[in-house]
Amino acid sequence: MNENSVALGPEELIRRNIANGFIPIKCCGYHPGHNYMRDYKSAKISIQTGFTEESFVPQPVNELLNHHYQGGWIGSVIPKGYVILDVEDTNTINLIEYINKNRQLIVGVHKSRNGKHYIYKCSEDISGSTYYCTAGSEITYRAGGKNYMIFAPSDAGNRAWENFVPLAELAELPKALSPLSTTDSHSILRALSINLCREYHHNEKHRNEKSIIMLFVLCLLDLEEDDDEVKASLKIIYGDAYNENTESEFIGKMRSRISEHETVNRTEAFLQLLKKRELI
Repeated sequence: MNENSVALGPEELIRRNIANGFIPIKCCGYHPGHNYMRDYKSAKISIQTGFTEESFVPQPVNELLNHHYQGGWIGSVIPKGYVILDVEDTNTINLIEYINKNRQLIVGVHKSRNGKHYIYKCSEDISGSTYYCTAGSEITYRAGGKNYMIFAPSDAGNRAWENFVPLAELAELPKALSPLSTTDSHSILRALSINLCREYHHNEKHRNEKSIIMLFVLCLLDLEEDDDEVKASLKIIYGDAYNENTESEFIGKMRSRISEHETVNRTEAFLQLLKKRELI
């Protein structure tokens, strides 16, 4: 039986999170002594300090359970070397799940009240904040050694593990989901353009129109990106509808068009078309 389908009690869930490397801390939750107004944002606030220090000693499980049964929540400090993507936007969730599926990545997935948490190994030094990722979507990153999450059994009924994976077995955060460098203007514009093209393509009204994507590919070729780089962008735009043979032929046609129209300002034409379609 799949472990994720087994109904685990609060103690088993807490112990499993701890055994997986997460450091438990007490958060306000709806404990009458810490959040009698039952405010959701206040519920996430830790009532313990110093949990990012090496010297921090978590409370024993029986104390954590007592806090839980009084309405308090248990936070889980993310271990160093890992990152969690905290996502609520449906389009971004679809993008992440497409990338995970397409690359056959082993990823921990936890459902939150309004979205999902995706857990990866991470060798990058990522600050816990919200950034655009290389694939063009806005993502909130929760950093190992700095941030904590609220996992089941807290916020009962609204949070659950969709795919529990031991941390040692997790895949590395793929480049497509890594934060963009704020100093690389080319990468920023490319990522935003991918996101705009993807949103446009997945709009039923424009599903069969390729003018925007065609101009985008021409711009990438103008920037001397090779076929594999262009295909990587098209895979993100089209998702499961991507066809390798069709797009290889399409890229070949676009290269021929460039050689025939060397003087055309394709970047300006792309921007004008985005404005015309009210995408920018």
